[in-house]
Amino acid sequence: DISTENQLTQPLLYSILVGEIAWQNGHISLASDAYAKAAQYSNNLDIVKIASKLAVLANNYENVIQFTENWLDKEPDDSHALQMQALGYLRSKQLSKSAASFVKYLKLKKSADLDNSIQLVVALLGQEKETDNAFKVMQQIYPEMNENAVAAFGYASLALRANQINEAELYSRKAIELKPTWSKAIV
Repeated sequence: DISTENQLTQPLLYSILVGEIAWQNGHISLASDAYAKAAQYSNNLDIVKIASKLAVLANNYENVIQFTENWLDKEPDDSHALQMQALGYLRSKQLSKSAASFVKYLKLKKSADLDNSIQLVVALLGQEKETDNAFKVMQQIYPEMNENAVAAFGYASLALRANQINEAELYSRKAIELKPTWSKAIV
């Protein structure tokens, strides 16, 4: 509830209204700018969350980083905020910080959910146009997950995308060693 934490001032209300109208009409950049202003006027977590998500959609990674930091100050273990923050850092070429956010995200996951979470991180990294940067981030993540077959397989696939053939082969073999009956790694 926006009104419980902050008084609805005219600039705050105007920024939210502009942001909502712009968003509804597909003007993501304008919506992102309006919600960025609203987040500056307000300390409300719901506004910060919307501003973070719109900043991702608008490819405004400086704002993604700023707003996810604010979000994580209030909810330090929020997995969505950590994913967005990692993406913001990656796209702004702060690779070590990106890896650290991804590692924190993965450490929050229970063992039953860890494989799916690793696959999500690999999928996010795999969508990057700058394949070398995505691979460099995975190189920093992998030591934290080095006894996990899915992590080894993800490392191999990102190595292959970055044209690191020898590493791709090495880590494919590692994935098979860790999980010999895993058909995806064998193929």
